[in-house]
Amino acid sequence: MPISSLASALVKASLFSQEIAVQVERRRELYGGGIDTVLLEMGLLDEEILVTHLANFTGIPAAPLERLAKPDLDAGPWLDAGAAARLGAVPIGRREGALELAVHPEADHDALVAWAGERHLLVEPYLVTEARFRGLLGVVYRIPVPPRFVSLLAKLMGPTQTRRWLALAQPSPAVARAPTPAAPIDEVETLIETARLGDEATRGSAWRALGRRLHDPRVAAVSRSLQAKLSGPDPAVATAALAALAELRDPASLPAIIDRLESEDKQVALSARSTLLTLAGDDLGPKRRRWLDWWEKMQHRPRLEWLMEALAHRDPQIRLAASQELQEITGEYFGYHYDLPERDREEARRRWLEWWQTIGKRRFS
Repeated sequence: MPISSLASALVKASLFSQEIAVQVERRRELYGGGIDTVLLEMGLLDEEILVTHLANFTGIPAAPLERLAKPDLDAGPWLDAGAAARLGAVPIGRREGALELAVHPEADHDALVAWAGERHLLVEPYLVTEARFRGLLGVVYRIPVPPRFVSLLAKLMGPTQTRRWLALAQPSPAVARAPTPAAPIDEVETLIETARLGDEATRGSAWRALGRRLHDPRVAAVSRSLQAKLSGPDPAVATAALAALAELRDPASLPAIIDRLESEDKQVALSARSTLLTLAGDDLGPKRRRWLDWWEKMQHRPRLEWLMEALAHRDPQIRLAASQELQEITGEYFGYHYDLPERDREEARRRWLEWWQTIGKRRFS
């Protein structure tokens, strides 16, 4: 498996071996996130050492941690939240006429320079890990931070400091959105159009929104169309269809995805395995037979039950993804955290299962 330029630089710096780099890249393929996020989650490097080497590689100075503790929220309006996420840069202050920006290691530096040039702005970038970038994005723009990065920040900063810091990221009650009403008929058509023709960010959110409307015949038809593309001759088309199915999360698509696990095209096979992991909350490897056996056993159970089983998975990243999606779908939280001691995790999972039997099954089946 090829490794990124960042991973290669860290291998050359003797921070870890080529074999470890391949493991890191494989984990990124399955779970996403920056290379620094995966390295920190795997406990392979200390944050300070990692950032120092990444700063040397990128040429961007490392941000002093005390500077990140109190970002200047008045600097936020210089860059809107969407552009900040796209550029990988969050404003944290103004000093001597320059806009200070916290940027993560894989930020689009050329796009950032172009953005600043168009506005005749002098910018001063500081390098931060992806986890701290996502935390700052939440604090500056008052948007929730994904649980994956909350957990990693708790390891880097300590649970108490993280809770206090991220309290600023909670949306104001005055502007909190009301529950989404039932979709009008034309909203489904709008979402389908956006999923097909929108940019990368809007396509992903549109597919996820359609995934909450799988009962609609038009959405089911779109899912079947994506599944049909998996068996076509063009690997790029199959890979794009798998990415869409990963967002749509239609349980009925699993047999078609399983059929592509042993594709001659390695990228299609890897994408199929990653999509199955996302949908099933399990990783049974690259062989069709094991997945077909799993499907035979699980196909008649609601997908939420798959995710509740995943809360007990041996892989912490699978537990994290399952807990995050359960909270997103149901709006419920029962004190489960993916890296609690096993006894505490099982106690919280038991509360999920009790809720499912008494309330959830009636609401979501």
